[in-house]
Amino acid sequence: MELDEALYQRRSIRHFDPQRTVARETIAALIATAAMAPSAGNRQGWRVAAVGPADARALCDALEPQAWSLNYAIFRQVIARDPNVMGRAPSERELTEATLAWVEREIRLTGDFWLLVVHFERRPDEEVAALSTSIDDILAHLLEHHPEPGLAERVRSRKHEVAAVDQLADLGSVAGFMFGLTLAATQAGLASCIQYTWRLVAPELRERLAIPASHEVLGAVAVGYLGDVDPAYVARHYARRPVPTTWHDQRG
Repeated sequence: MELDEALYQRRSIRHFDPQRTVARETIAALIATAAMAPSAGNRQGWRVAAVGPADARALCDALEPQAWSLNYAIFRQVIARDPNVMGRAPSERELTEATLAWVEREIRLTGDFWLLVVHFERRPDEEVAALSTSIDDILAHLLEHHPEPGLAERVRSRKHEVAAVDQLADLGSVAGFMFGLTLAATQAGLASCIQYTWRLVAPELRERLAIPASHEVLGAVAVGYLGDVDPAYVARHYARRPVPTTWHDQRG
């Protein structure tokens, strides 16, 4: 399968075949493929806690409701603005009932699946402090050899942003790895779904999966064989809009 085919065919699937189990070796191969994703400074900060189907079901039963309750307000907004769900402006009670039914029907993971919890180590405070000191050293060098007016003030005022961007680069890299997992799954003929909601129950995940306290949980990727999914629903809900693009290539 070519890359463009994988991109067009990939869908966020939460209902997996309960009769078929993805082999552990296949999951390992998906992780190895996704590890080719680009990462800031080639740090490759991603880590995976691969939870097999039986344990994944138990983990979902224990923690999914808690994550849903924390995300309930956002789910309500999704239902309220989606004409395909209600077809009209609902009352408050109807909106509550529709939201609960939608979560159970669309968001709940069903069938047989692996849950790949993706986490990464936070940059230690001393490392961030060292970066700040390094910026000061570079600034001193610049001022000595290139005494540009206003340079010192400009660098000092944005020094903390530089450190923040460096940490944000780690976050973006790990998110790219998660997307890589879904593309690798699609290429292997499997269904998958990225779920960032698991970040809301990160403390519980750390405890249950022995994830170090110094690690951030970004989310999880569910992987399994495609279950009973209505093709019409997929076509309706997964259409993509054109990307708003402003061109700056001097071609007019």
